[in-house]
Amino acid sequence: MRCVMIGGTGAVGHATVEALLQIPELDHLTLLVRRETGLADERVSEHVGDLRDSATYRHHLDDHDTAICTLGVGEPTKMAKDEFRRIDHDMPFAFATACREAGVEHFLLLGSVGASASSQSFFLRTKGELEEAITGLGF
Repeated sequence: MRCVMIGGTGAVGHATVEALLQIPELDHLTLLVRRETGLADERVSEHVGDLRDSATYRHHLDDHDTAICTLGVGEPTKMAKDEFRRIDHDMPFAFATACREAGVEHFLLLGSVGASASSQSFFLRTKGELEEAITGLGF
């Protein structure tokens, strides 16, 4: 398995990276990060950059079969709704779109229990809209 991941420095992302490194079938893990993790494993490559613009990391997506997105805001109540939507919807969707265009076959998304595009909760509605948008990409 050749995996590319965004959101690997957060709490869930870090745990996901640790779990991935326990999988014998993992040949390579590419981490797209805002800051270095200091992770020392020969199967891991890190690319620090601006995750807001998929053009800055698009060239790192080729030759991967799996993508994982754990990117998200830990405390959504501490920021404006438009900023939350940019981080929890727009950036993951741009990553998924770029992965699809690069030929990535499988996409795993950290979602939320109760996510629904028709939810009255802004948080759950945003998560639900993202799930629907990514499903529409045809992974």
